[in-house]
Amino acid sequence: MIRLLFADLRQNARIWTWTFVVATVCGAAVSSQFALLEGGRHAALALDDQDMADAAMSVSVTVIVFVALSALAVLSSTTRLAIEGRRPDIGLWRALGMKPRTAGGIIVGELCVIGTLAGIVGSVLAVPCAKALLPLLKSEQVMLPTARPTLAGSSAVWCAVIVAGTCAVSGWFAVRGAMRTPEARLMRGNNSVSVVRRIAGGLVRAALASGAAAGLIATLVVNPQEVEDIFSIVTGSGFAVLALVILLTPWVSPLVERALGVLGSKSVSWYVATRTCAAESGRSSATVLPFTIAIGLTGLFFGWKALGASGVTPAGMFALFGPALIVAWVGGVAVIAMSAGQRRRDGVLLVAAGAQERQLTGIDICEGVVHALTAVVAGLAITFGSLLAGAHIFQVDNSQVLSEGPWIEVGVIALATLITTCVAVAASRALAPTSATLAVLRAAE
Repeated sequence: MIRLLFADLRQNARIWTWTFVVATVCGAAVSSQFALLEGGRHAALALDDQDMADAAMSVSVTVIVFVALSALAVLSSTTRLAIEGRRPDIGLWRALGMKPRTAGGIIVGELCVIGTLAGIVGSVLAVPCAKALLPLLKSEQVMLPTARPTLAGSSAVWCAVIVAGTCAVSGWFAVRGAMRTPEARLMRGNNSVSVVRRIAGGLVRAALASGAAAGLIATLVVNPQEVEDIFSIVTGSGFAVLALVILLTPWVSPLVERALGVLGSKSVSWYVATRTCAAESGRSSATVLPFTIAIGLTGLFFGWKALGASGVTPAGMFALFGPALIVAWVGGVAVIAMSAGQRRRDGVLLVAAGAQERQLTGIDICEGVVHALTAVVAGLAITFGSLLAGAHIFQVDNSQVLSEGPWIEVGVIALATLITTCVAVAASRALAPTSATLAVLRAAE
């Protein structure tokens, strides 16, 4: 089985390329935090400053947790898309007598190998990434001026373990779903989900969303007395809103995209783009989710300034959330790139129906705009929700908090999202290999 695992991984390396890229970025972010942690603690302990040593530990652990959660959300999309492309192979294994548990173990094992290699490669980039983040941490007085990035011998091992575990967990649900699908449907490449699985998945998502909503309500009903406790509760309420919106994104994004279709109903390109996004809800929500995380984290962090927090600066934002934002951003581009084949097939069908090449380019740009606007709507929901929750906890006027909200910062990230999605969607088709229309249609049958 080990030989089959590595042989299959080598043969299908192209399918796992973008998953490896995202995992490598995650590994670089995690290993850089280990380097900063070692360097910060050594500099603090050399001066017998236990408080700074504890601060370095707290910040590094917090950043690693954010990076892991961001990577988990993004890799769940990339691994699902990759496993959907592997369904005929899995069906063939099953038809030849391989047990579902064994077939699933091979795919999860491949994810572990990918994560381990990505963690090792990311460790090579640890020191350069740490040097880029160190001035920001020093400006925020989290690291001493004498701190230098130091990579311990065990850091690469821990980084590989964290990244491999994140990859394995992110692909577990997709693997589990494939193992429960009949062999005939797998070999046909049928990606449709049965009614029972759809209901079960919806119930699980609803339960998680209910838990996030319950956590948000709990932060709103408590009555803390200390200022430190108040800020802790405000932070908890903000992350509860973030989790709630992320969990509801797969359900809400098709509704938003259909609503956007009404705005430009006279434009054929806009109509086709919005209908395609709404019809391909799985692909669309996977594209929207990473940018929603980026916009939501930006609104959440800079929203603390509207609630009276001091020291809320762009340097602090990037030092705390920067690695997680980069992971999410790369993941968004990866999802768009992995969907290029489906987008190319849709374009061939439109050409066969009489569409021109310039119309396909317009549809691609409109699709990028739809994805960006959907992510902005979700990001604004996170920003509004966290600001209103904070205003309730601090017992201040909602209009005052909203007027001082982080709209400039959120607008900058929203504009960057718009540019990224439009360029990535258009480039994914332009860089795809050209084939005859008949050949593509036959391959899609």
